[in-house]
Amino acid sequence: MAAVKASRTVSVAMTAGVLGLALGCGGSNGASSTGLSLTGSVDVAKDVAMKENLRNLANCEESFFTDAGTYGAVAQVTADCPAPQLPAGEVVTVHLANATGFCLAGQVGAGRYWIYDSTQGGLRGPAASDTCNVSIFTKAGGTLGH
Repeated sequence: MAAVKASRTVSVAMTAGVLGLALGCGGSNGASSTGLSLTGSVDVAKDVAMKENLRNLANCEESFFTDAGTYGAVAQVTADCPAPQLPAGEVVTVHLANATGFCLAGQVGAGRYWIYDSTQGGLRGPAASDTCNVSIFTKAGGTLGH
């Protein structure tokens, strides 16, 4: 019983420590030793959400491809697959290479993008701009978001 209680105490302490680092808390002056600030934690949350949205949209593209034999534009892909709900100011731009691949550029802020390139192994970033190769992805697939 004592071992279980000690285990829970360590788990709670570790969780509090991780949350403190993510929120930029800790230290005697309130600054985090990781360099994260409360503002920085908001950016991390946006990054995590955008990466999840890009993975979900990529799954929708692959599902569409299975049925149609080609990758689809936003309107086609989201007809049968729920589109991610992006917060105001965030946009995903879809670039297509028809039957050979797709690239999704998710903008989470000014000069901050996450890229999902199906021809280059998936998710990468952050990047300062939409780095989808327009010589490969020659067809515009539309945008999602505001």
